[in-house]
Amino acid sequence: MFWSRIVELCNELGTTPTAIVKELNIGVGSVTKWKNGATPRGTTLSKLSEYLGVSIDYLLGNSNIKAPSNVKNNKIGIKIPVFGNVAAGIPIDAITDIEDYE
Repeated sequence: MFWSRIVELCNELGTTPTAIVKELNIGVGSVTKWKNGATPRGTTLSKLSEYLGVSIDYLLGNSNIKAPSNVKNNKIGIKIPVFGNVAAGIPIDAITDIEDYE
């Protein structure tokens, strides 16, 4: 369940598990372990939960509610993509290049 939730959330954010672990300074080998059924513990789960904006219970498949339990004042932060160059026009389709998230 954990791996499928990670993949689902990465797809929603337009990123990959490998990109996330690199950004969070988690060993890249963890991704392979997760694919094979391992579940992270402690600090790693907390980092992933905070980064992805979901509860640890959601990541582990214990809940279908994405919102973290530590949300203050019922405000849930969302990540807004920051785009680089966007080429558009006729006959060119808009191609986006996400550089970062705010």
